[in-house]
Amino acid sequence: QSYMDSTYSDAIGKFETYLTRFPSGRFVNETYYYLGHSYFKQKDTLKAVGYFEKYLETPTTNFSESAASRTAAYYYTHEDYTKALKYYEQSDNLATKPTNIFNARLGVMRCAYLTEDFNKALNFAKFVLETPSINTQQKVEGEYSKGMSLYKLNQLNEAIPSLEWLVKNTTTAIGSEAKFTLAEIYFKQNEFGKAETEVKA
Repeated sequence: QSYMDSTYSDAIGKFETYLTRFPSGRFVNETYYYLGHSYFKQKDTLKAVGYFEKYLETPTTNFSESAASRTAAYYYTHEDYTKALKYYEQSDNLATKPTNIFNARLGVMRCAYLTEDFNKALNFAKFVLETPSINTQQKVEGEYSKGMSLYKLNQLNEAIPSLEWLVKNTTTAIGSEAKFTLAEIYFKQNEFGKAETEVKA
């Protein structure tokens, strides 16, 4: 009743008492989630994530998607991209609504690139870019992950369209990196005139 009434401090005490008294009880799995949610509502995200992770080790229920999404976001924010990738992938597997699927796959794309899993980053970038409703920032991220992943995978010709798009459509450090990468590609292909043009442009 405390949980449903949103008195999260009272709920936390009762849930923790339950786990102490019944460590193998029938409702242990749900209790992990409720504790995580209660701590999350109190903005104690570290404790929340600890319980969400315990909960996500148990069989899937209706709350699994929410727990995976929150856990992924926590680790992404704290720059632990390996763990974030794990939970974004879990969220992707659990998601049913188009918005949730997109957010999970956007997270996979970002984390895969940051952990240098360029094949995975490329595959998920293609999904992001094929989504009709993406905004400009998401388009930039998708083209960046696609172009740079292809470059890292030595698929130089395939990388050029995304990098050219970034040069034309961004004025940030991403555009500068794309310009420099294009120059490197042209240099590797012995197209020194094009390389010089990119450097001087």
